[in-house]
Amino acid sequence: MRVFSVFFHFSLIYMLFMSVFCQTANAANLSQGTAATLQRALKLQKEEKFEVAVMVISNAPTPTEYDKAYIQQVLGVFYWQKGDVKKAQEALKRALGYGVLENALHFSVERMLADILLTDQRYNEAVFHYLRLLENRNMSLSEETGIWLRIASGYFHLKEYTKAMMAVGQHLALTDSPLQGLSLKVAIEQKRKAWKSVIHTLKQIISLEPSKKTWWIQLISAYQQNKDSRSMLETLVVSQRFGISLSKSEKMFLAHLYAKEGVPEKAATVLSELNKTHPTALRLRQESQYWLDAKEWDKALIKLEKSAALNPIYTWSLAQLQLQLGFYDDALKTLATVKPNQKEKADVEMGFVMAYEKTGNVELALLHARNALKIAPTAQTKNWIKYLEQKIVK
Repeated sequence: MRVFSVFFHFSLIYMLFMSVFCQTANAANLSQGTAATLQRALKLQKEEKFEVAVMVISNAPTPTEYDKAYIQQVLGVFYWQKGDVKKAQEALKRALGYGVLENALHFSVERMLADILLTDQRYNEAVFHYLRLLENRNMSLSEETGIWLRIASGYFHLKEYTKAMMAVGQHLALTDSPLQGLSLKVAIEQKRKAWKSVIHTLKQIISLEPSKKTWWIQLISAYQQNKDSRSMLETLVVSQRFGISLSKSEKMFLAHLYAKEGVPEKAATVLSELNKTHPTALRLRQESQYWLDAKEWDKALIKLEKSAALNPIYTWSLAQLQLQLGFYDDALKTLATVKPNQKEKADVEMGFVMAYEKTGNVELALLHARNALKIAPTAQTKNWIKYLEQKIVK
């Protein structure tokens, strides 16, 4: 997982360009020939003629160490614009290596180098340069805040989570906009499986960005790691109050949580809403079970009838419920349509036994009881046969 691997914005590169332009205009330290060549190259760069600009600046006269360093940092910017990241890094490193650039320009060049290294996933090198930047006591608060965040990102990708947590802590202590830092912090905590801390941090994030669904889902996942189903349920419910829309699978999960927490009528209601627009045999079967758990017999039966109509596999379940609720005539009609598998054959025969006995047709009840005995002899079936035979004699 890549988290915050690209931190710097093109505005930072633009700022470096502006620094080059401004300092070229007042480049008292540049030799005359170097300054003239630089002006031509910058004009070409502005016209987006990068190849020609690179060629021109590469051939600039550089009689002094300062000229060389200055030209290399401009080359670094040009190479970056061309998309040649490796050459950009090399040029910027050479520029810094001379050690002659003014403090502000040296800082900007090293900052750009560190950012490019970070985006190139060269995290060790990036962190090294960011830490050197922190030695500059003249940086602004916003610069220091951003650097700490980048250091935390580098350590995170290096899997040095303790150092990453320390760096993100430094960032959060300085920033007025903690969302990025908290997002990285929670990623570190997740890697460390510190689920209680994850929960605390995610609540902070949600307070700042309640409309982003991913934070709610991550919070539910953290509660799941803690085996806290009640908090999972509460989080899903509250998220909807903040306008979070749940997918079909998430609504199914919500219903499951309601049932698990002993609120089957809520579970059934959630599935009922879902089944109005996206009915499936399985979901209707599950809704029926929730209504049964809630002792809403009529609703349970209606939903199971719809389920069986969509998929005959649930016909046997429907017959069982009809028998359970005492609808024996309906059960007989349903049983006649059941196509049982081998394991169900004896049970289905016994279903006929119960329905026929309850509707007064003892002879047919006995017939099916004997069929059941042939399929799977049991003491219970034998007792039924004995009972039915005695009833016929009477």
